[in-house]
Amino acid sequence: MSCKTLPDRLLKNSVSKPEYILMSASFHHLAGDLAGYSGESGEETYDDRGSIDTVVFSPAPSVAAR
Repeated sequence: MSCKTLPDRLLKNSVSKPEYILMSASFHHLAGDLAGYSGESGEETYDDRGSIDTVVFSPAPSVAAR
């Protein structure tokens, strides 16, 4: 059995957007919001880690159009 870190686990996620930044809610609390991106709360569930609260940032329309 391999031991995966949280960032490894978050790479396998349920986000279906073509462009996004995903971070744990704990990291978001430390880092804050991202300029030019809108964030929404979510949750990822893993067999070996349980549920992880997340924040998914998507580019604002003005950023995505560049």
